[in-house]
Amino acid sequence: MLRYCEKNNVQVRLADVGDVSKRDIIEASVVKSREPLVGVVLAFGVRILPDAEEEAAASDVKIFKEPIIYNLIDKYLEWQRSKRKQA
Repeated sequence: MLRYCEKNNVQVRLADVGDVSKRDIIEASVVKSREPLVGVVLAFGVRILPDAEEEAAASDVKIFKEPIIYNLIDKYLEWQRSKRKQA
């Protein structure tokens, strides 16, 4: 996944294995405060823990979750393009 992100110029601050936790959302929130289009979570083949979902909603961190990595990256890049056009 990391190689595919690099190939598509997707910035990665943290790559980890395992379910998405509240700590992951807090990390993304910190990044989002400086770079709104980068402070997101890309979840591939993992679960989003309930406390992480709550934290994401509270801190307005976008979570992208797809079972196919290509679709995951494509949806994130499309969201990024859309947000840039709105700005």
